[in-house]
Amino acid sequence: MNTTRLLRDPLLIFVLLGGTIYYAYSQLTTENNPQILVSQSTIRDLVNARELVLDRSLSPAEQQILLDAYVDREILVHEAIARGLYRKDSRIHKRLAEKMYFLLDEAPPEPSAQQLQAHFDAHREDYLTPRSVTFEHVFFKTDRQRAEEAMAVVRANATTTEQLGDTFWLGRRMERYSSVQLLMLLGFEFDQALRRLPVGEWHGPVKSARGWHLVRVEQHHEPRVLPDEELKRRLAADWKDNWREQQRERQLAQLRQRYDVVYPDREG
Repeated sequence: MNTTRLLRDPLLIFVLLGGTIYYAYSQLTTENNPQILVSQSTIRDLVNARELVLDRSLSPAEQQILLDAYVDREILVHEAIARGLYRKDSRIHKRLAEKMYFLLDEAPPEPSAQQLQAHFDAHREDYLTPRSVTFEHVFFKTDRQRAEEAMAVVRANATTTEQLGDTFWLGRRMERYSSVQLLMLLGFEFDQALRRLPVGEWHGPVKSARGWHLVRVEQHHEPRVLPDEELKRRLAADWKDNWREQQRERQLAQLRQRYDVVYPDREG
């Protein structure tokens, strides 16, 4: 086979072309090192941030130390990526996933009145005030016997409560306190006892996490729709959050189509 026929052979041409491309690529990758680009804005941001912390200007030597540390960090990041260290680090996975969630996020439009109404109708229970109670009480910090004696006085003359008991930092009248608030302030036992008390009568002593109380319930308040301004604000915020979540899910569904997820065989 002569030289002319060899040069016309398609297989030989393919091998020669492939070899040429590989050689050029190998030369490019070995002779040209990866670049760490340090822009003027990066330098300015680094220096400004450090000067803000130190509350003084950096010397040229300090600036160089700062830049060297930045370059070292960037080199280590590049090396970590090149070695695939991120593949087995759950913290890095979490941070990258959070970053992608942020990048997938879109600015929601302003909802219409009809959309807000529909959201309210579908989640009405989320926009009600909590069940609460308004009551008057006389507080005794440690002495149950004093509380019992005071209860006898109150039963005989209910107008004398102002002179009884110890000082309670929230006052003697507590208006519209929810169960969550009462649990935090006075404990579970007091909250449960208060739920069972009828309106308008003095009862006690009732134990709380802080002492003993004589209690007169003024009103049990049933849940009601939030005030208009608060309702509008929360409805708009919740609708936008829901819209963002739907958009993220839509984009994630599109991304899932690009991947084949393989699970281990769970049989046996």
